[in-house]
Amino acid sequence: VLPTVISCLIYSGCHVFCRRFFMCILLLAVVFLTSIIYGIYYFANTLPDVCHSKECLRSAATLKQNMNLQVDPCEDFYGYVCGNWADDHPRPENRIANSWYQERQLKIFRNIRSQLERNASRTDPKPVAQAKVMYRSCLSSGMLGRIFWGC
Repeated sequence: VLPTVISCLIYSGCHVFCRRFFMCILLLAVVFLTSIIYGIYYFANTLPDVCHSKECLRSAATLKQNMNLQVDPCEDFYGYVCGNWADDHPRPENRIANSWYQERQLKIFRNIRSQLERNASRTDPKPVAQAKVMYRSCLSSGMLGRIFWGC
């Protein structure tokens, strides 16, 4: 009688449902733990989002170069961040002051001049090609003579 009762319990509908329910819970637990382990591994091995472009590295180097690490930032933050600026960027004699913005402006002007002095190419947009022609015509001595002396 006992084997018949056990076999009846094993193959009854309730026991099959319980076994399937237990397998589903076990499968969900495995998937959940796997996703937690993957998340921990992924976030532990990813570096913070830091730029590595040439422009970003140049800006970081400029900021670092201008810092004065001997100054306590809690006492004099400006001196800490910009303390070496005056030493590394002396004021030109023909100027009253010198600032980062003035240096950037001069750099932009030099870049524009070098772009205008290059030969026009077919890939240049039409306004750029026209600007190059106008720049060259303004610099030619014959044109300057006609404009200023009426020759």
